[in-house]
Amino acid sequence: MQEYVRREPAAVTLIDKLLAGAGVNIDVLIAQDLREKELDYIERIDGLATRAETRRNACLREIERRRPVLSQTVRKSLQELEGSQVQVIEAAPALQPKEKPQLDE
Repeated sequence: MQEYVRREPAAVTLIDKLLAGAGVNIDVLIAQDLREKELDYIERIDGLATRAETRRNACLREIERRRPVLSQTVRKSLQELEGSQVQVIEAAPALQPKEKPQLDE
């Protein structure tokens, strides 16, 4: 195997013949190996992005629940940043307390 890595002609010829007999070539094997490794990496990144979106959406729901005007501003800003990629989450109107407590300063 080391001879093939060093690209010695006899080893390269032997490996190429063995691969051809199996109906594959080294390029196919390398592509399969990279695809398997890269697919795992891409799936991990996708999972991280999904969790980040979930956290962001939960934060937006809390902002919307507590401060409707602020949440509209934040959502509008996000839509401008992301363009058409934003999935708008419809939320029920926030419950408003009958009286706001007075804070002594």
